[in-house]
Amino acid sequence: MGKAKSLDSTVRAQVVALKEIRGLSLNDIAKKLKKSRHAVQNAYKKHLESNTFTEKPRCGRPRMSTLRQDRTLKRLVITNRRLSSKILSRKWHDVGGLLIPPKSVRRRLNKQGLNGRVAIKKPFISKIN
Repeated sequence: MGKAKSLDSTVRAQVVALKEIRGLSLNDIAKKLKKSRHAVQNAYKKHLESNTFTEKPRCGRPRMSTLRQDRTLKRLVITNRRLSSKILSRKWHDVGGLLIPPKSVRRRLNKQGLNGRVAIKKPFISKIN
């Protein structure tokens, strides 16, 4: 089963304030904030351990490209829509010095709203013609 969203830092602060200042039980706090008792209990326990309301940084592989490099890639695509992802990855390497596989190039473009479509060779005939 996947992990659900964790509580916001403001909600965590409310949990701690209600527990320590007002002396409410975790069940009462959960009912008042309309959250599960387990989420409230975890938020309070994590606050006692770390003495902060923020989340710990998550693990994971770091991205190969920065947001600035992604914008450069988007500019390359907009100048010539007919380029393949292989050619784009080579051009991106020439411009930014970043060697990324074509699949990653497609993923970066999908995140920016540019989906893979075949560009038409000429525009449609208008209704005037």
